[in-house]
Amino acid sequence: MLFVDADLPMPGDHRGAYLSALSRAPYLEDALTDLRRMHPVYEALRAEGLQQRKSQNVTIQRLVYANLERARSLPPAEGRHVIVDVAAQVLEMWEGGAPVDRMPVVVGAPKQPTPTMAGLIRYMVLRPYWHMPHDLAAARIAPVVIRDGAWVLARRGLEVLSDFSSEAKVLDPGSIDWAAVGAGREKVHLRQQPGPRNMMGAAKFIFPNDQGIYLHDTPMKGLFNANYRAGSAGCVRVADAARLANWLVGGELDLMAPGDPETILSLTKPIPVYLIYLTVRATPAGVDRRVDIYGRDPLLLGASDDEASGLKLT
Repeated sequence: MLFVDADLPMPGDHRGAYLSALSRAPYLEDALTDLRRMHPVYEALRAEGLQQRKSQNVTIQRLVYANLERARSLPPAEGRHVIVDVAAQVLEMWEGGAPVDRMPVVVGAPKQPTPTMAGLIRYMVLRPYWHMPHDLAAARIAPVVIRDGAWVLARRGLEVLSDFSSEAKVLDPGSIDWAAVGAGREKVHLRQQPGPRNMMGAAKFIFPNDQGIYLHDTPMKGLFNANYRAGSAGCVRVADAARLANWLVGGELDLMAPGDPETILSLTKPIPVYLIYLTVRATPAGVDRRVDIYGRDPLLLGASDDEASGLKLT
């Protein structure tokens, strides 16, 4: 797991704090027990691994231990945090050592996978713009403008910019060679205004990182009714942005309230977020096995081609 915020240390990077806590503890044995605590997801997988030793299912045994390695990156603390369980395509809100809410999400497609990473959600962007990727503009917008005219841009809430910087200028769509854009010879910078059709929805949830990954709302609510929800370009689309926003701030927010585009709402206390890829998870009902949508299990297990085919779950 990639840790992208210096204020969120990796597990095992607390040696000085551990020694300090042990030196102040009235009972060393109790203090050591506390320091050995792992995240409940890890502890449940570890217990399941012990149970699986008694079974004859070697595949499940190997998968449980492989996912133990992945879960090792989760924090032992019981503070408030968010887990995006990428393989399950679910977001969980945790506090007090247990999940208090969950919702379906859309994660990256196999060709653009959501990375495993940990950061701090530091702020929300309310009424965000959507900056359309150049390939989408060439494939989906340029042909329509050529056929129907530039008026279709306004209908879709799109405007042409000089670039995607904060000092960008709005350009006349008539100044663009749309045929060259459609052919891939030129690029056009399109920005979608905030509103009910905006692809970012009402809010983005930002944990700063160099890969441009974040959580965001979406107007395409029908996506969350599907069992398979790996179809984004890497970012995570959440089913209920308002519910997540309210939990993050500990109050009531009206995400549909009018206001300026790209309004920044900083969190009083940043909330850790962990994007983790678990193809097996332990539950009270037993092993919950998920489809390995990114095909990572064989590599992690060092499996041969024949073994890899046996690991597949469809």
